[in-house]
Amino acid sequence: MPTTEINRVIEGFNLLPPEEKEYVAQMIHRQFIEYRREEILQQAKEAMNDFKQGNVKSGSLQDIYKDLEDDESY
Repeated sequence: MPTTEINRVIEGFNLLPPEEKEYVAQMIHRQFIEYRREEILQQAKEAMNDFKQGNVKSGSLQDIYKDLEDDESY
């Protein structure tokens, strides 16, 4: 669901010469990779914090499957 702002960006992008389009595409791709990297880092920090506080379950693969099956029965 494109917004007006996104449409303006795309229209501006379409006006660029091919070399600049390639450069912009590379820059957006790099920025997205960095955004995902930061997002993953935050998730890892939250997971480590939960682990340190004892807010995680441990067990075998069978234990995890059993917990999932028990959760589905509700």
